[in-house]
Amino acid sequence: MTITMIEFLASQTGLPQFLVLAFLAGSLVALLSAFYGVFVVQRSLGFLGNGLAHAAFGGVALGILLGVEPLAVALPFTIAISAGIVWLREHSRLGADTIIGIFFSVSMALGILLLSKTPRFNTDAFAYLFGSILSVRPMDLLATCGAALVTLACAPLWGRWAYATFDRELALADKIPSQRDDYILSACLALVIVVAMKVVGITLIAAFLVIPPAAAR
Repeated sequence: MTITMIEFLASQTGLPQFLVLAFLAGSLVALLSAFYGVFVVQRSLGFLGNGLAHAAFGGVALGILLGVEPLAVALPFTIAISAGIVWLREHSRLGADTIIGIFFSVSMALGILLLSKTPRFNTDAFAYLFGSILSVRPMDLLATCGAALVTLACAPLWGRWAYATFDRELALADKIPSQRDDYILSACLALVIVVAMKVVGITLIAAFLVIPPAAAR
């Protein structure tokens, strides 16, 4: 169905299919980054996007080593990392930037170690590091659409997320489950980062999450 839609759009616009894929995937990543970037900037978690993106590299490297789809491994890996960051932030006296830095370093080191165990040089790792928007596949676009659908499903939580962002203590006093919402928000953010890696790369996704909301603010 997705391939048929892409073929239809390509025939209507006169563009090659790979450009249609690139445009659709890039537009979705931009919209998703703008949606979640507001919370990242307002909560002073600009380092979180960068940390999760680099943490996802460990999952990508594990997928490459196992010979399976890297995104299928990177997604649960990154969601687990994001949940670990939220849990440690709530149950330890370490600052958020310190916790993110620890996971950032360990995951990147794990990724490099796993890549060194691959039997041959693999260009997939560099595609995820720096992005390759013109090599986006229909499956990558489907993954991005899936992230958009999850975001739409979580849209009713926007008001609660915004309330806790601007006044967390008052939100807790109003019996809003802000701690649970933090886990949901961080999992959604991890999902967006993982699906955006193939499109814009690990090194650029943090800029997508921070610079537009910061400019708007």
